Formats: sequence, C-alpha cells, structure tokens
Amino acid sequence: MKSVFISGLFTLFVLFAAPVSLFASGQTAEEAQGEKAELLWFTGGGSFADAPDVFNALGDELESMGRSYSVRFESFDWADYTQKMQLIITSGEKADIVFMSSWTGNYFTNAAAGYLTELDAHLEGQPALRETMGPQFWNAVRVGGKIYAVPNFKDMVYQEYAAFNSDIVEEFNIQLPEGSLTYRSMTPLLERFAELGTGFDPYRGSLVMPFRGDFPLGRNLPIALSFAEPEKGFQVVTEIAEYQDYARLMREWAEKGYRNKDEYLNRNRPAVDQDWFLSQYQGFPGAETIMEDGLGVELEPRFLNGPPVLDNATPLGAMLSVPSVSSNVEEAMDFIALLNTDSRIRNLVGYGIEGVHYNLDENGQVEATERAKNNYGVPNFSLGSLLVLNTTAGEPVDARDRLRRFNEDAEASPAMGFEIDKEKYSQVIAQVTAAFPPYLDSVVYGLRPAEENLAEARGKLRELGWFEAVAEINQSYMDWKERR
Repeated sequence: MKSVFISGLFTLFVLFAAPVSLFASGQTAEEAQGEKAELLWFTGGGSFADAPDVFNALGDELESMGRSYSVRFESFDWADYTQKMQLIITSGEKADIVFMSSWTGNYFTNAAAGYLTELDAHLEGQPALRETMGPQFWNAVRVGGKIYAVPNFKDMVYQEYAAFNSDIVEEFNIQLPEGSLTYRSMTPLLERFAELGTGFDPYRGSLVMPFRGDFPLGRNLPIALSFAEPEKGFQVVTEIAEYQDYARLMREWAEKGYRNKDEYLNRNRPAVDQDWFLSQYQGFPGAETIMEDGLGVELEPRFLNGPPVLDNATPLGAMLSVPSVSSNVEEAMDFIALLNTDSRIRNLVGYGIEGVHYNLDENGQVEATERAKNNYGVPNFSLGSLLVLNTTAGEPVDARDRLRRFNEDAEASPAMGFEIDKEKYSQVIAQVTAAFPPYLDSVVYGLRPAEENLAEARGKLRELGWFEAVAEINQSYMDWKERR
C-alpha cells in the first residue's frame, strides 16, 4: 500500500474542534512606530500540537528573507468555520488573511457586502503571484468584475474518476478498458462482474455530476448548462436529456443488483471496507494515492465523462482573502505571495520542520515522521499553491507538472465570467436546497422508478418557483452573451 502525506481534497477533511495560535516574525509599516504588525490568519482544519514549533521556525525563515512581520494563525473546526468567520469579519474584529471557498466562508456574500478587500491593484504589485496561474482562474473568482481572493492552485477544475479496486481486478483477472469511461460504458463491466458471483458489491458510489457541464450553484442544486447542448444555456436538470438517462441507468443498476440495497442507508458512514469492485472520486492526476490512503485499497483510476471541466465554481474550492478591516493589506499580500511562490516557506507551513516532521527521500519526496502524523496534519489544500509544495513518497515524481497541465488543459464552460445574482434568488435557493436532496438521492441510488421520481421532482420545483428562477437566470445569461 502506498503511503502518502498530503492533506488535500475536500473529500478527505478531518474535523477538529479547538483553535490553535501559531507565531512567526517579520516586517511591516507599523515597525516605523516601534511596533511590529501582527498578521492574523484564519483557516479551518483543527488543532495541531506542533504548530507553535513550526511557526517559530517560519519566523526565522521570514527574518532571514528580510521580513519582520509576525503571523498568528487561528484554525477552527471546518464544521464551525463559516459561522465563526462570519462573526469575525462582520463585527470588525482583527483579521488579515482568511480562508474562503465556494463551500465555506460565504465568499460571494462577503465580497459583495464589502467585507473583503479588492485585490486587483495589490496584485499589480505582486507580479510573480499574478503569474502563478492563467487569467481564466483569476476571472473565475471575480465578484462584480473585481478580485477578492487568491485561488490556491490545486485541483482547480472538476474531474470525476471511475475507481476500480486493484486487488479485485487482479484476483479475478478483469480486463479494464483504457481511456475515458461513461456510466453506460461501465454497465457491461458491472454485468460481467456480477456474473462472477464473488459476493462483492459491483458498484459503490454516490456520483452527483452525471454529465459534463457547468453547475453554477454546486452539483447538488438542479441547475446546469450541459456541454452537449450549450445553445440552450442553463436549464433545470430534470429537463436535460443526459440527466434523465442517468436517472434511468441508476435505477437499472439498482434493480439488477449492481448496488447494495443498504448502501443508501449507510451513505453517511465512512466507506473504508474493501468489498467493492467499482467506486469513484473527484480529483486530479495522482490523487488516487490520497484516496488509497483513506480507503485502504489500491485503485485503478479512469477518467469518467471525458476530460476535466473548468467552470465558474471549480477554482473556488480554496482561496485566501484579506478582510477589509485589515490594516496590513500589503504585508498580508506579501505573505500570500510567499505561500504561492516560495517552496521553502510553503514546505515549512505545509509539512513542518525538516528532520522533525518529515525527511526527504532520494527523489526529494517527503516522508512524514510519526510525530508529524500525530501532531501536524495540516490541510495543505487550504494553505496556498500545491505547485511549490514537494511531492510525497507514493506520489508520481512529476505530480505537480501533471497537476498544472490538468488544470490548464480543461475545457472551459461557455459561461465563464457570467455571475448569478445569488442574493436575488437566495430565498428560492434556500428552499430548493432543503427540498431537493430526497429526489437527488433517489436518482443517484436508484431508489424509485426514474420517471416517477423525475415527475415528482418537477412538480416540487415548479411549486417552489425554481423553473421561473432558472428561466430568469438563463435570460440574464443570454443577454450577457449578447453583450460580450
């Protein structure tokens, strides 16, 4: 089994409860008054016992580079992060760097409300930072045409993978096809596997992106632009032919026994057992090592539904913002730049102290010590760019180059740059967020006849005014296209 030391994908978050304070030293304008400025950095991920040691070492590195500002880092449990951040940045409490994303932190709301600093002008003073990624990624984080966050360069596009259990593939001598797969093309594989009578589940998964498209409000809400029919713009997903076909197929898989009947009941439990043939994950090249470490099984991955997709939501998975209450914007931007361009700083923050928390093997890859595993398992995706972070033992040596190519080669949505006025539709979004999950679960797990479930979902969405909201959004999109 490969061993990997990266805290990466959102699918592998570990929740901790207590905040932690970390310290480093450096320079700011306040030093002219005989007082160092202290950057206060908020993120999620929990408490790390060795964090003070790591950030004391960071202070020495910063001082050797001519910086003398200090950094205090507060890390909260992910489950509490949005609520705590909202209270901090709206109350005017001190904060200089905060983690923001599409899934926690209320990025769009806080940017539009003026709680985050506009960074366009500040980025002009950080050309190396600006050049770490292409304009498509900077444009994706714009709110009202302005940039309020620095995206962390990680898996910034969306790719679904089919994941085959390598042990079972080898044991039963199953020949896997090469290239990208679809749900339909995997059906014969499941059929043949079921015929073997192994006692293992043919399929174990909960995919919610059944086709290639732009899901502007996330993949759990029923609005999408299908890449197969982009001329139609944004539609309610129940009306998209690919979604209807997916619903029918999942019902077929359930009826044929390709899915365990208890899977839906156990959907919120960790999937750590190994008695399945096919599953899936969302990630990037090399991410199977992370999944293997969590699942305890080696994987044979294949692209699912074609090449990766770049839309307005995918780069928003992890970002760093400067709250508008900060009086140390330039210093905060300087430190953010280091987290995205300087390997020494990034490795120290991400892995800890060399010789204490990790060692480098003959390939220059990180091997975590037991001390690090117990006391410094920070979530690296939240701390800055992965491109300047050393790879870990078990990852491909060229994993970072593969990640860059993966991001930059993605197919961009035709709606890149189009913004939905989420505040205008906040009420219906909230109502649909509460009402749609049972219909979505029924589709994903094949719980009910597809046509029956889709019809009831349509009725509920019409009752809530979702069809009207999507029609308005689509008209705004069409008008936006005409103005371009």
